This record gives sequence, C-alpha cells and structure tokens, in this order.
Amino acid sequence: MFFNGNIRKTYILGGGVRWMIENNKYSSVQKENDDDMASLDAAIGNRHVKRAISYIKENYTDFKLTRKKVAQAVGVHIDWLSNLFKKETGITIGEYITLRKIKKAEILLKTTDHKIKDVAIMVGYEDSYYFSNKFKQINSITPSEYRIFNKNYKDEEKK
Repeated sequence: MFFNGNIRKTYILGGGVRWMIENNKYSSVQKENDDDMASLDAAIGNRHVKRAISYIKENYTDFKLTRKKVAQAVGVHIDWLSNLFKKETGITIGEYITLRKIKKAEILLKTTDHKIKDVAIMVGYEDSYYFSNKFKQINSITPSEYRIFNKNYKDEEKK
C-alpha cells in the first residue's frame, strides 16, 4: 500500500458529491468527512497547495485529472507544485487524487445501491476493474466486500 502510515491520509476526505446533494443523499457520513477535510485544509499553510486541493475537490470526477492539470490550474510549474504538495501534506498529488476518489466511493458504497461500475464512473474512473484494484490497494478489500461489510455493520447496529 502506498499510503504507508501517513497520519494525514485519514483526513483527506471532504468536499461535496454533487450527485448526492442533488438527489438528497447527503448523509451524516459526508458531513463528518467535510469536518475532517476542514481540519486538513486548516493545517495547510501554502496558498498554492490550498488552490491545488480546491481544484482537486471540484474536479476529482474528471477521468483525465492529472498532476499536470492541477499545476496548470494553479498556475505553477508541475515539479515545483509536486514537491511543495508532498512537503505540506505528506503525500503526492497523485496519491491525494486517488485517495479523494476512493473516499468518495466509500461514501457512495455506504449510502447507495449503485452498481460498482457506476460508482467507479461517479468518482472519476472509466475502468471499473482499475477502480476495484485501487480501492483494494487502499482498503485491503474490494468495493463489493466493503459494501457488504458496511451493510452487515449497519444491520448489527440496528439490533
């Protein structure tokens, strides 16, 4: 796993899933994640990194979102932003993009019954197989297993 123990990884959540808001699916899970993101954003001091994070929040569903696009949006050189981003957050821009997409997918898997391939598309992956591999790389279980686990957990809470 490439996020090996970095404590900031658990705070890179937040932002809004437009689809969930438009369809009244904005859950308490999402609100908790917004609070976590706010704590990370408050810890970031550099304005370029803040702008990069803001851009990623707004565009994480873009299938072709890359660190180059982020750097262009911020208006700085890609290598400079990459180094600064890693220094400020403890993870790379690519890792941040992946983690944001996967955390959004977790929310959708917990709160909707959408097919895995639809969840993949909603969070910016064209290929559901690649999405499942990335999801498993970060969570050690597949999206389907994650959904089943959370469904069973909710059922146990109701008892």
